[in-house]
Amino acid sequence: MIIILLWVICLWASFFMLLLSQPDSIISSSTKLPADLWQKLYYAGFTISTLGVGDYISSNNWWRILTDVYAFTGLVLITMSITYFVPVLSGVILQRNLGIFLCSLGQTPQQVVLNSWDGKSFHRLTTQVSSLSNMLIMHSQNHKAYPIIHYFHTRKARHAIIIRLTVLYEALLILQYFIKEEIRPSNNDLSSLVEAMENYLEVIEEVSSVKKEGAAPDAPKINELQKAGFVDTHKVSVPHEDNIQKNRIVLKNLLVQDGWSWQDIYEPTVKKKAGLKV
Repeated sequence: MIIILLWVICLWASFFMLLLSQPDSIISSSTKLPADLWQKLYYAGFTISTLGVGDYISSNNWWRILTDVYAFTGLVLITMSITYFVPVLSGVILQRNLGIFLCSLGQTPQQVVLNSWDGKSFHRLTTQVSSLSNMLIMHSQNHKAYPIIHYFHTRKARHAIIIRLTVLYEALLILQYFIKEEIRPSNNDLSSLVEAMENYLEVIEEVSSVKKEGAAPDAPKINELQKAGFVDTHKVSVPHEDNIQKNRIVLKNLLVQDGWSWQDIYEPTVKKKAGLKV
């Protein structure tokens, strides 16, 4: 809103200064007397707002053409502003809905995996892969079309989108590489969601200043899953694929950029009223 307001002020000021360059650029429609400073400011304002009151008019064809140009520019600016706000608002709502949806799956990666288990398989998660993938793809495309969405934040860790998506990524990593093969979901079951996550990270790298360098986070914590008997005991480290390591570094840096830390993924913290972590 500040950016749009600044554009309006600059457009208004530029037309006003052009009108000041000639004493009789604008005249009264009734008396034909030249307009004074305040009247020219008023004329510039109602021209770019396309109000078109008509009590002051251009004195010659040059000023008439310039008035048309500024009126058209004002119309385009106002129309584009309104049409920009609506999809941005929709994108922010979708972002929050996605955060709440992901929060319902579990607060930590281990909880997501444990909550997905129905006693025989991870069906509770795999049945939601399609809807989750669609929401994440739409969220990614909104980021690409309207990068400003990336800068809408929430103080609630439970619904912070970057925390929720990092938790989801770590949960997918655990399901793909740490769970015992006999109960592990097939690659086809998770492929669309994994691809959606990859697409999201690519878009985020395009629209934000997130760093791609730094130390990789520690291996996912699997102590609760080990107690439940889901994990191969010899698997305690992250696969060395460059893509996985890069994605985890990007997610870690996004967390820091948003005011969080990797600890919030596996050990959610409580915030004070002032917004500081304890």
